[in-house]
Amino acid sequence: MKKILLTVLFLLVIAGCVGPAQSSPETSTSENISEETTESPGLPSWQTAEMTDVLTNQSFSVNSLSKPVLVESFAIWCPPCTRQQQEIKRLKNMRNITSVSVNVDPEEDDVRVRDHATSNDFDWRYVTAPKPTTSKFVEVFGRTFISPPSVPVILVCDDKNYELLDRGVMTASQLDETVAATCAA
Repeated sequence: MKKILLTVLFLLVIAGCVGPAQSSPETSTSENISEETTESPGLPSWQTAEMTDVLTNQSFSVNSLSKPVLVESFAIWCPPCTRQQQEIKRLKNMRNITSVSVNVDPEEDDVRVRDHATSNDFDWRYVTAPKPTTSKFVEVFGRTFISPPSVPVILVCDDKNYELLDRGVMTASQLDETVAATCAA
């Protein structure tokens, strides 16, 4: 019952119906995504934000990764998110692509995110996102990015162009076709 109430509260916060719960400074930030960015002319701050993979504890930014990159937001309680991640796993067997899964549920921590990734045999970069970082995504993509059930996926190409893909779970074949068409050299 508590999980259901937390999920409903989370969805209300996402919808803007209620504000986030107040928290103490020591619990309101995460060490996984820094508010610091390495400024790069012409790149949005979400691409240059320093993040830390909860699986390897290695720091990175989307901009520093080998392209193409798929960035998807998720929550571990979200079945469509897990289905999308299964399709991303299939895609990784078809095409050389880099993946980053950004957890946007403020109630989920590194341990839960790590357990989700390892129990599903997902081996790409996973991060937990504090509000300042999710705000960077929201500035560009709107509140869709912090609505896991809509399965938001961002594609970043070699030329640094990026696109928010269609909502809903995309199959590995659909993702492969989209990457080929969008990131064609």
